[in-house]
Amino acid sequence: MRPKTKYATVNVGELVAPGEAQIGVQLITELISVPGVELVGPLPPEVQSYVVLTAGVGAQAREPEAAAAFMRFLTAPAAAPLIRSKGLEPGSGS
Repeated sequence: MRPKTKYATVNVGELVAPGEAQIGVQLITELISVPGVELVGPLPPEVQSYVVLTAGVGAQAREPEAAAAFMRFLTAPAAAPLIRSKGLEPGSGS
């Protein structure tokens, strides 16, 4: 495999879509944004790793209530389908 392996500094989908690479491994959110790339699924759990996104409100935020409301929206069960549609897995909200 080593002679066929390409390491990229661009979105791997940009290499897969035109056929420069046959398979790409990258964050799902980045792959699904490239026309011409078919997502076949995540890596198997034993080799999968996750990027955990977090949020917070700065002490000097001009609208801390709006920021907190946005975070509540993102962690609400109703947001889960939208979050999944963008290639992310909803968290616990805690």
